[in-house]
Amino acid sequence: MDKLQLLKAFQSGAIDRRAFLVRLSALSAATLLPACTGDQKEARNPQVFTEEEWQRLQIAQEHLFPHTDDGPGAGDVNAAAYLQNVLLDPNGDAEEQEYLKKGLTWLEEEAQEVLGRKFVRLNADERERVLRSMAGHGWGERWISLVLLYIFEALLADPLYGGNPDGVGWAWLDHNPGYPRPPADKIYGKLKI
Repeated sequence: MDKLQLLKAFQSGAIDRRAFLVRLSALSAATLLPACTGDQKEARNPQVFTEEEWQRLQIAQEHLFPHTDDGPGAGDVNAAAYLQNVLLDPNGDAEEQEYLKKGLTWLEEEAQEVLGRKFVRLNADERERVLRSMAGHGWGERWISLVLLYIFEALLADPLYGGNPDGVGWAWLDHNPGYPRPPADKIYGKLKI
């Protein structure tokens, strides 16, 4: 089962959230770690996101993967900062990076079209309506799937890559990372080959 099939099984309710994350983590560590450039704080980089895009991204991610009493949400795993790292990677897939960034504009356009209001000002029910409307378009479903994929990577990645601070995702999944973990100067993006 590849990542997209696994995501569809989760979306259809065939597997629960915990089973989905455990299976996703088992796929391939190499494919889950994006080409990030190291430590990243939860700060917005103005070269990547405007303030409104940053807020829109954080709200959308938290809506797609909310904090619960028994598990972390997108904000808890620094999903926005992690995605920012992905977009900053000079070795990343430029087409996918552009698609992810443009999706934030499309999300705003969808909110305006469906409800006539800014996405960041919507309540949870209204956000759900806009995201479901967006998912009704092939481009929107693909964008939401990519955003979810990078949230899950932020949950599962080594904290050195900007997500999963203090291993909060690992603790929630009761996962023991491989050892030795890479030193900060030997992570992907900083290796000189």
